[in-house]
Amino acid sequence: MAFERVAAAIGEPGDRFVYVGDNPFKDFVAPNAMGWTTVQIVRDGGIHDAKRVAESGAPQHQITSLMALPSILGV
Repeated sequence: MAFERVAAAIGEPGDRFVYVGDNPFKDFVAPNAMGWTTVQIVRDGGIHDAKRVAESGAPQHQITSLMALPSILGV
């Protein structure tokens, strides 16, 4: 995936990256495997089933608004 190549080129450890997505069936498998912080945004009326999760694809955090990101990231 393109984001994996970018992260490798930057050369930072995985825990320095955050991946925000909305589809737990596909979005978080690779970022979880690379040690990234993963955050699922779950919104009313969203098109993805928040409960349909791929193996190794559960996000570490779930939020309902991007306004919650700073508290997750500790900034």
